[in-house]
Amino acid sequence: MNKLKLILALCLMLVFCQVVAATQTIVTKANELRIDLVKYDPSPVQPGTSTTISFEVINLDNQDINNLEITLVDNYPFIITSEKKVKFSSLKVGEKATFSFQVDVNKDAVEDSYQLSLQYFSEKLSSATSSPFNVQVIKVSSGLETSISVESSEETTAVIKPGQTANVKLRIDNPSSSAMRDITVKLELNSADIPFAPLGMTSEKKIDFIAVRNFGEVSYTLIASPDAEAGLYKVPVNIKYYDAQGYSHNVSDIIGIVVGSQPELSLEIESTELTTKTDTGNLILKIINGGTTDVKFLRIKLLESENIEIISQSAMYIGDVDSDDYETAEFRINMEEEETKLVFELDYKDANNIAYGEKMVLPVKLYSPSELGLKTGSSWVWIIVLLLIVGGYFAWKRHKKKKKQ
Repeated sequence: MNKLKLILALCLMLVFCQVVAATQTIVTKANELRIDLVKYDPSPVQPGTSTTISFEVINLDNQDINNLEITLVDNYPFIITSEKKVKFSSLKVGEKATFSFQVDVNKDAVEDSYQLSLQYFSEKLSSATSSPFNVQVIKVSSGLETSISVESSEETTAVIKPGQTANVKLRIDNPSSSAMRDITVKLELNSADIPFAPLGMTSEKKIDFIAVRNFGEVSYTLIASPDAEAGLYKVPVNIKYYDAQGYSHNVSDIIGIVVGSQPELSLEIESTELTTKTDTGNLILKIINGGTTDVKFLRIKLLESENIEIISQSAMYIGDVDSDDYETAEFRINMEEEETKLVFELDYKDANNIAYGEKMVLPVKLYSPSELGLKTGSSWVWIIVLLLIVGGYFAWKRHKKKKKQ
């Protein structure tokens, strides 16, 4: 029985020692304050990461302490990113209060125990610096790898069109020797430079558990802004999880999502000199970009055929054609038939530098000058003849009138 009590006592002592080791405590010189370093979040503290260090202060004095100020002292490798000072208007006898500071850890810090101190001041207490707290910096390999695949609503493309939606899947691999628990995956979409929004959901997803050498997936339905410009957009991804020992880890990554669509070019005849009476002349084309993405490095070529003779150069470099705009190209040809089909070859790139090549067929028919609203030489002859007849008639009328008089 005594042995059993001894074993229980030893177990309680071990538990108590672990609890004490988890919290560091200092007491000010005159026993006015007790300050405990309660926790770090995330833990352990790692080089190149951010952590929140939380404290608890208790008034041990026999009277209230008014206008208490506590300041965290800068010390390598910690960089204070929050407010350095916290203030309490009054801390009553025995009262307890909590406060915290956000710090970044220098990415070049080596594994070691580093010191942090607090300065405190009040109307009753003189300004003083506390004994240091020891903060252990540990390098922990997260063993986390991320991969991304973008699945669009169209099977033939891996980009999101402006104003349309796409399913974005993230695969989280765990190649480490420790299981991952309570995984939170968040897409950072708040920046004005990122033209995406989650559709019918939040940007934060949860995975309960990923076993060793296994993976988990989360998916988002994203919609691109209707006025999003074509291009590659970098979206930050933040992943937080706990390992098998209960340590918290943060991992940041970037995924790329492409906005764009295949250009939609068409050809129209803007004007022509070709008629049934003039089978040689200039043909001016409109190259229209009716799509949502700009076109670059456009080159157009008129292909030879049996029914036409190309008199001008057969190819032209156009350059850029903006979305909802057009450019023109001019060719001089001779048509041997009243109706034919002109075949054009177009080569260009979209805003994402994806190359395209296509052939377009443009039917062409020769119309009479009158059908085209053109004035011809024979028309002028008839007009002159008519004017002569009318003028002759009025001259004869005047001559006849004079003879009667």
